[in-house]
Amino acid sequence: MRILSILVMSLLTLAVTAQNYTIAGKVDVKYEGKEVYLTELALVVDTAVVTNGEFKFERNVSDQCLCKVSVANNKRMFADVIITPGVN
Repeated sequence: MRILSILVMSLLTLAVTAQNYTIAGKVDVKYEGKEVYLTELALVVDTAVVTNGEFKFERNVSDQCLCKVSVANNKRMFADVIITPGVN
């Protein structure tokens, strides 16, 4: 029974860690070197730096969430993103 429990826990861990996502975007080169923020419920969960007018977030997700991507804390330059595990 103990071996079965360990096997089930291992499979659950693999299922959760397999839910990776990437958010990539392009912005005006005037934002070169500026930070892009990924926020969830007003908390910053990740940052990226604009390089050659592009940025990228690569993260894991286990539950659906509504996030916001904003550039250089510009309140007018943002996008809302719904992230759902298991959906391409």
